[in-house]
Amino acid sequence: MTKCAKDLFINHGIRGYFRGMAFPLVAASAINSVYFGIYRVSLEHMMELRQEPNLFYFKESQVEETNSTVRRHSYTETFVAGCIGGFGQLFLTCPVEVVKIKLQTNQPLPTTLSMKGVAAYRGPMDVILHTIKSQGLRGLYQGMGITFFR
Repeated sequence: MTKCAKDLFINHGIRGYFRGMAFPLVAASAINSVYFGIYRVSLEHMMELRQEPNLFYFKESQVEETNSTVRRHSYTETFVAGCIGGFGQLFLTCPVEVVKIKLQTNQPLPTTLSMKGVAAYRGPMDVILHTIKSQGLRGLYQGMGITFFR
């Protein structure tokens, strides 16, 4: 592992350790926005379906005040809303992860003009366009099953 870190630094400098990270950092706000938006809507919908509160499942720290009425979320409702939010975020997270991985493993291709070579991808949009062109939209969702369990 030390040799790998050393080789990475020698070949790419300090920037090599952070290659492919700008796009996921920018996308993180959109991913979290999708997750918490779906989570909130799911939780509110489940609370509307429940007419009578079940006192056994309440958690005291999860209190929401609406029109001076205290409404509490059950552990089950919180868990299910989190699962629904995570599932919804999956459709944005998976393409971001695919782009990140392709940028991180972006190796220079040998050219006839120079021995240094040219990187296969110029940036995130180039990865997206190249993937869609060569593999279709499904190419951006490679590894979705594994991402689901993460």
